[in-house]
Amino acid sequence: MTNVRYQASRFVAVLAFYALPTTAEAQRPVTLAEAYRLASTQSLDLEIARRNHERADALVTQSWSALKPSVVGTGTYTLRDEATTRTFPGPTPTTITITPRDSFGASLVVTQPLVEPAAWLGIPNAQDSREAAALDVEAARQQIVLLTARTYWSVVTARRVLEVNRQLEGVANANLRAAQARLEAGTGLAIDVTRAQIDVQVAQRQIAMASAAQADAQEALGLVLGISEPIDAVDPGDQPPAVPGVDAAASDSRPDVRSAAVQQGVADRAVDAAWWSLAPTLDAQWIGTWTDSVGAFGRETQWQIVGTLTVPFYDGGYRYGVIAQREAEAAQARVVADRLSRQARNELSSARRAVETQRVAVETAMRQVDLARQALAQAQAAYEAGASTNLEVIQAQQSVRDAEVTLAIGRADWQIAVVRLLVASGHAPGPRP
Repeated sequence: MTNVRYQASRFVAVLAFYALPTTAEAQRPVTLAEAYRLASTQSLDLEIARRNHERADALVTQSWSALKPSVVGTGTYTLRDEATTRTFPGPTPTTITITPRDSFGASLVVTQPLVEPAAWLGIPNAQDSREAAALDVEAARQQIVLLTARTYWSVVTARRVLEVNRQLEGVANANLRAAQARLEAGTGLAIDVTRAQIDVQVAQRQIAMASAAQADAQEALGLVLGISEPIDAVDPGDQPPAVPGVDAAASDSRPDVRSAAVQQGVADRAVDAAWWSLAPTLDAQWIGTWTDSVGAFGRETQWQIVGTLTVPFYDGGYRYGVIAQREAEAAQARVVADRLSRQARNELSSARRAVETQRVAVETAMRQVDLARQALAQAQAAYEAGASTNLEVIQAQQSVRDAEVTLAIGRADWQIAVVRLLVASGHAPGPRP
């Protein structure tokens, strides 16, 4: 009995986690496959991961730009306080305008990096970061699938619990009518009628609570699916879930584990890039200019080619500080990747045990339901024969309800455990983004 109450309270706690006040009616029920599809296309968490992948893709373009030519054009207009002129003496003095009072000019600067070691390493880093972001999208989808499964089965379980309570309300009303008939016939006791009336009230209270739990679960399912209305779930029936064969090393293929490994490589390469920032860089520039102010030299256009070698001698220790920072980040990335790998293996092992545990729990709950129903039939037969009071009948009814609720919760937990196993092995159901 204690375990039953614990199971029931755990189920209520799960529903309370997703509970939201609602007065709206649930929309048409969706299948589990439809729920996976809707969650994968409309989840806000998954949308955030997709936007992060787009950002990483843009960073790849930025990294390539560090090695490509840059072309910058400028245009100028200059107004001076007065023109600069010079008069040359002679038989016929000649005045030449050195600088006119106003003038227009333009320039075009083409810069081509020739030697940029740090930029060379930036390209594979950006590409790996994009790969890690894509893996993060899949990791986010798998967690959303698990959340969807839990919420979906909460709706199914809430409906099953509600049906159990409604069936037992019918039994309680039948017992009340039987107790009243026996009292009127002089073969029953008034206390039996009172007990039966209390049992009917308890059944009605349980129906009200189960109805509220179902509405809350439907509201939560709509929220998970990205829909602002309560959504009902199609009951898949009592078919046992198909348990996949999972290798012990399957956790290494999980997208979050693979993403951490890729990010570790990015962090290691960032250390190399920081060291290469101490190396000289070489750029070439072509500079072309035009002006409408010919002046004394008589040239409107001119161009030049400039090669620039930059050697970083001293910058106050900034680059060495960056190197130390990158090395610390690389060490941290290695620890994170190792921890996540170990955690994934533990989660896979735990998920495999949970599937087997829930299978045994469901088989035990099914036998418990059969025994509880037998006990109820025996108690009713003894009561009708006058060999006992209806107290035994009421207790048997409660045992049936507890057993039915335990079975409903156990079946849902078994289904969720299988999805958890799939997620732990990196093979969550549902469409991939």
